[in-house]
Amino acid sequence: MPQLGRLVRRFGELVSSGQIDSLESIVQQHIGTRDATALAKLRLPPERLVENAYYYLNLRLGAAAPTLATLQQAVAEFNTLLTDYLLHYVQPVFQDMPAEMRAALSPKARSELEGFRQRLARLCDDCEAFLRETEESLRTVGLPPRHLAVPKPLE
Repeated sequence: MPQLGRLVRRFGELVSSGQIDSLESIVQQHIGTRDATALAKLRLPPERLVENAYYYLNLRLGAAAPTLATLQQAVAEFNTLLTDYLLHYVQPVFQDMPAEMRAALSPKARSELEGFRQRLARLCDDCEAFLRETEESLRTVGLPPRHLAVPKPLE
């Protein structure tokens, strides 16, 4: 499970509230400080919800004995966490952002959001590869679907 642990920790780096390049930090800095009502239009849940789920998953991965059952459970939990993050945090910013808010983004904000999107896309690609390789090597273990919906760049 070391490879899964590395993927989970990379996810933690993306969602950690202490990171200045997390999605929450970028959005707060470039949208929230300019207009609190604009930030409310995105309807983002508090990122600490994902950060807490990540924290406890990471703890369990470190404490669990590596068995097929714990691998299957951890992969399913991580897949759910990552998918929820993509749906409830990433999609509102990259796909559902109102046009007037998108047009008001500075070049710096766009650049930082694109940097975040690229890091997220690399993580999703690596997660899909891990799921494919694990499924191929362990035919007896049913794993979640391998496709993660990564957002397109901002237009």
